[in-house]
Amino acid sequence: KKKKKKKKGGGGGGGEKKKKKKKKGGGGGGGGKPPPPPPPKDGVHSAKAVPLVGRVVSLSLGSLAAVRSRTIASAMDGLASLSAERIGVDADCYSDVHFDALRPHRSLMDSASNVRACLAGSRVAAKRGKGGKGGGGGGGGAPPSTAVTPEEASPETLRSVTTIPQYHGPSRDEIVRACKTLELEVNCSEPKIDSELDMTVASVAMAGCLNASVTLLDGARSRAGVASAPDAEATPTMKIRDLATLAAALSSSVSSLRSALESEARLNAAFVTRETAKAERERKRKEEEKAARAAAAEEKRKVQDEADAAKLAAMSEGQRKKVLKKRAEKEAKAKAKAAKKAGGGASGGGEGGEGAGGYTHFGMGAAPILAALSASSFSLTDETCSAVSSVMESLLSGGVQRKPKIPKGTRDYLPDQMMIRDRAFQIIRRVFKSHGAVEIDTPVFELKDTLTGKYGEDSKLIYDLADQGGELLALRYDLTVPFARFLALNAVGNVKRYHIGKVYRRDQPQLSRGRYREFYQCDFDVAGTYGRMIPDAECVGVACSILSALPIGAFGIKLNHRRLLDAVLDVCGVPAEKFRTICSAVDKLDKEPWEEVKREMVEDKGLRGEVADEIGEFVLRKGDPWTMHGNLVESKKFGDHKGAAEALEDLRIMFGYLEAMDQLKYVSFDLSLARGLDYYTGVIYEAVCLSGNTQVGSIGGGGRNANLVG
Repeated sequence: KKKKKKKKGGGGGGGEKKKKKKKKGGGGGGGGKPPPPPPPKDGVHSAKAVPLVGRVVSLSLGSLAAVRSRTIASAMDGLASLSAERIGVDADCYSDVHFDALRPHRSLMDSASNVRACLAGSRVAAKRGKGGKGGGGGGGGAPPSTAVTPEEASPETLRSVTTIPQYHGPSRDEIVRACKTLELEVNCSEPKIDSELDMTVASVAMAGCLNASVTLLDGARSRAGVASAPDAEATPTMKIRDLATLAAALSSSVSSLRSALESEARLNAAFVTRETAKAERERKRKEEEKAARAAAAEEKRKVQDEADAAKLAAMSEGQRKKVLKKRAEKEAKAKAKAAKKAGGGASGGGEGGEGAGGYTHFGMGAAPILAALSASSFSLTDETCSAVSSVMESLLSGGVQRKPKIPKGTRDYLPDQMMIRDRAFQIIRRVFKSHGAVEIDTPVFELKDTLTGKYGEDSKLIYDLADQGGELLALRYDLTVPFARFLALNAVGNVKRYHIGKVYRRDQPQLSRGRYREFYQCDFDVAGTYGRMIPDAECVGVACSILSALPIGAFGIKLNHRRLLDAVLDVCGVPAEKFRTICSAVDKLDKEPWEEVKREMVEDKGLRGEVADEIGEFVLRKGDPWTMHGNLVESKKFGDHKGAAEALEDLRIMFGYLEAMDQLKYVSFDLSLARGLDYYTGVIYEAVCLSGNTQVGSIGGGGRNANLVG
């Protein structure tokens, strides 16, 4: 038994014969494996990998520090708003004009919204915008005498207060991202217990969190008027490659940030206390003066009453009654006026009154934030940060500080507008069904790779959705590509389908021209095998029937052939790889003069000037379909170009069908029509309004797309 026990404890076999007590953490005792190398003299490990134990310790310490910084960052807007009160800057610095319309970064908008909510109702901040000396974001009017005015504050302090959202928002976002990455790294499993692991991901996340924490620390110190010292937190984080060093630096930075915010909070609380005491003294002084005036008036009234009583005694009975009646009416009016004034004063709260904890001339966030800080003796614990965050959430959810607004490029439809839209949809559906179409529906979002690569330069206008479980998704840009995906998944054979639904484009809205980011499309598509140009002619005929039935006035259909346009570019000498970019420039001829389109093709697209001139000889031509077709055939400008010949034959057949349907009268053959979407392969067309002063551009369009379904 003794021999077996000794053998079991020997582990790797060593050369030692005497029995020794096994050391804790020996892990198999080590005759065969050399001991781990000592750390370098400078204390910095390898930049690429660290042993498992060191990784766990450093990653855990850094993750804990990152979580603390996230908790602190969630409350910083509310804490910083007190410094805005103390400095007395103009609250307009944080208006939604600056952080929505002009600079619509999500993180900046959220931070500015928090600060605005805390400052709402502040007479200290409001006075800066009402005349007097300027400063602090453009304003005037003197703040309370003990405030550090913008004129007295250093440029660094003033800038750090007026630009709170600019560094709070991005820093908070960076910290949140780092916490998510570090949480994932902490929960990663290792293949072997003695393996060395690459720590690049954790190092990059921790470095970003450290940068953000240092930025917040500098802002807190500057708001308090304390210069940032060249200490450990100021070390350029991109040069720190060791995880242990990063974790230590981050922990130190977060501790310093917490201390700086606590000092700033005490400074702001002292200012608010002084101002509140001053306002209370002023209120009492005014009340004493008011009481003295009231006592003097009462004494004067008594003397007057005695004199009036003597006069009444000398009057006749009739005269006495008349005087007493007038006096009663006068007293009743005075009482009513006093009651009305008292009621208004109670609801409004006078200068230096007692509402909101006595902080009536400060913002709505001052009292609850200071109450949360006082409850913890100005110790910035997790509970205190959570309480301050709850204050901001409460202020924002109240509906007073946050003005309701609609997303850019969208609109609400009122009942009368809905009635008009419903009537239009009924007309459109009736025409679709008269052509034998059936209705389908597809999801409002698709896999992103389903949509990308189909719209050319317009692909940048697709709305991407945040990853919600491993799938990259996007809102549909139109109804055509989702229908192609539908056909690829469902064997439906020949089908005429219609679909009415909302689509989304991240374009610059032009509300006066009816261009929104969310709008309805009414699609009619023919899929399957049919006679040459029959589906194309039917689609144009459907568009003409719908627009004729809707009360929109005169309209027209511009029509071209994509292969004919490609033939124009080919004949003129445009390289094939530039076809799509030149097409997008040509398509602007309905909005811009030829000189501007030519400039774009030459200067922006790199086309030779003589080639652009040759293109202009073609694309500036438009007119009656049969006349234009005959001129192009007779002029033989395309020579024996196969693509042009086939396109012209397609158009000849289609014009015949449209003429038989009595719809050709609406059509104009326009060689400048290009349609920006990449998936068109044949005839393309676009509907435009021809009556009225409102220029809404295209009101419909379409074309043949033979290659969307694989």
